[in-house]
Amino acid sequence: MVVQKTNKLVIILLNALGLNAFGIDRMYAGCFRSGFLKLGLLIIAFLCLFYINPIVAAVFGTLWFIFYLVDIIKVIINALTRSKTSPYCQKYKVDESSIQPAFYIVFIVIAVQVVLNVAAILNIKNLQDIYETGIDIGGFN
Repeated sequence: MVVQKTNKLVIILLNALGLNAFGIDRMYAGCFRSGFLKLGLLIIAFLCLFYINPIVAAVFGTLWFIFYLVDIIKVIINALTRSKTSPYCQKYKVDESSIQPAFYIVFIVIAVQVVLNVAAILNIKNLQDIYETGIDIGGFN
């Protein structure tokens, strides 16, 4: 029996690019059922939002969001512990040459996210200061 090997760097990049929202990361790792379940929850939430009931959409959206957050946490912990198994399906192994680079890439991705969030917070603070002082910016007060 051939054991499927996945590359941890690809999984991390799929998560960093936000493609894990659609279950693509799980499908790449070989967990097709849970990948399609994740995608299905997202599609059902959007369809319910526009065609059925916002409350039903909120339920499916919440289930999807919990799934999404758990996956992000699992990928980060899996990379930081240098695990030799997939973060999703324990029966699949990862390419061992990708374990160490994945460890460092996770730190870079986290640092970039922190910097972007701090920049956004500072930008909001600057916009609040501009609004409070009443500075005219292009005809808007």
